[in-house]
Amino acid sequence: MKIKVVNQRLYLEPPETAEGTREYLKAEFSFSEEWDGMTKTAFFRGAGNTYSQLLENDACTVPAEVLTAPGRVGVSVSGTLGETIITTDIKSFTVPATLSGGTPSDPEPTVWQQILDKVDETKQIAQSVREDVEAGKFAATAEMVERVVSTYMTGLSPEMHRNIFRGKSLGESITAEQLEVIRDGSFRDLYVGDYWEINGTKYRIADIHPDIAIRRCQQ
Repeated sequence: MKIKVVNQRLYLEPPETAEGTREYLKAEFSFSEEWDGMTKTAFFRGAGNTYSQLLENDACTVPAEVLTAPGRVGVSVSGTLGETIITTDIKSFTVPATLSGGTPSDPEPTVWQQILDKVDETKQIAQSVREDVEAGKFAATAEMVERVVSTYMTGLSPEMHRNIFRGKSLGESITAEQLEVIRDGSFRDLYVGDYWEINGTKYRIADIHPDIAIRRCQQ
């Protein structure tokens, strides 16, 4: 909020604010030369009371107490230097009402949260399989466990595929199966960061999109 002080008159630019604002609205003053060297104090009147703020570098925070309810807030300034006192007229601005209270509704899970939930669930499944293998409940190799996890992860939606960086090698060339899942838009078992390594150069998936982006990476 900008306030210009010329002699003993205030010129105020009404701020864009609302009730309930706290430690946010600033009042910045500019003074004519008559105020040079003075200790300046701003006064704010609202909600039936007046509050003072000592200016530092000709600025202060508007007291939260005057912004607690909708209505008009009055502003004035005084300056002192020795026995000299300068005061100003009062200008005011409006504090509009806002909505508050009530019980917030539970937000819909974001795509990212769905990804995190899916990854967490996948980790739990993988850990359970590993524990069963270590306990000798059934015969399985680490490769088999990895295949189980990979198969589960392919159930993610295409939108989720573009938000997971996996970095897996996809072979030395694009297979017919890979081309098919790109064409049908499912991107099954393809993730950002996966790559094909051809003649010593890695061609990495930079984005999952109908026009899938492949980035060439030198070794």
